[in-house]
Amino acid sequence: MFFKNNRLSVGGAGLVSAGAAAFFVISFMAGCAKYSAQPLRSVNTINPRDMQEDSGKKPEKSISLAYHAFDKNDCKTYLGRDVLAKGYQPVQVSITNNSDRYINIAKSNFSLPSVPALDVAKKVHTSTITRATCYGVAGLFLWPFLIPAVVDGMKSSEANHRLDDDFSRKEFPDQIVAPFNTVSGLIFVPKNEFNPYFTVTAVDVEKRVRFVLNSYKPYLKI
Repeated sequence: MFFKNNRLSVGGAGLVSAGAAAFFVISFMAGCAKYSAQPLRSVNTINPRDMQEDSGKKPEKSISLAYHAFDKNDCKTYLGRDVLAKGYQPVQVSITNNSDRYINIAKSNFSLPSVPALDVAKKVHTSTITRATCYGVAGLFLWPFLIPAVVDGMKSSEANHRLDDDFSRKEFPDQIVAPFNTVSGLIFVPKNEFNPYFTVTAVDVEKRVRFVLNSYKPYLKI
C-alpha cells in the first residue's frame, strides 16, 4: 500500500510539474517577441508661404531644412528599439522645396556620415537562436517547453522582418524633390560622429546648380 501511494505521489508530482509548465507556455504565448513602433512625427520646416501669407507679397523661392535628433524615448516610440545603445544616432531630416525647380537630395550630400537602415536594424534584431536554444534545453526535461521553442523562433523571425521593413520605410531615401514639396526621413549616424552642425547639398536637376543648407541657417533663398 505504501509503495502504491508513493507511486501515485510521484505521478501526481509529475502531473503538477507538467501542468505548471503548460501554464507557463500559455502565459508565454502572450509575451512572445514582437515589433511595434509608431509612424514618424512631423518635423516642420520654414515655409515662406506661411511667413508671407498676411503680407500680400509673393512667397520667395527657397529650400529649407529642419531636423530632430532622437533621444532614447524617441527610439523606443518610433523605432521600437534603443538604437542609441547600439552606437547609432537617428536623425529625422525634413527638406522643403519652395520653388519651381526639381531638386536632387542624396544622403551622400549630407556632411554627416550615415549607415544604411538595414545594417542598423540587424544590430537590434531579436536573437532567435539564443531564445529557442534556452527553451529547447528546458524541453529535454519537460516537453511543454518545446512549444515556446518553436513558437518563439517563428515570432522572433516575424518581428525581425517587420523591424527591417519599418526601418527601411522610415529611412531618408535618395530622391528628386518636386516643386513645392516636402520630404522627410531618418538617417542613422554613428553616435561618436554626430555633430548638430551639419550641411546638406541640394542640386538643381536641370541647371546642376548646387545649394548648401546648414542646420544653423536652415533657410536658403534660391
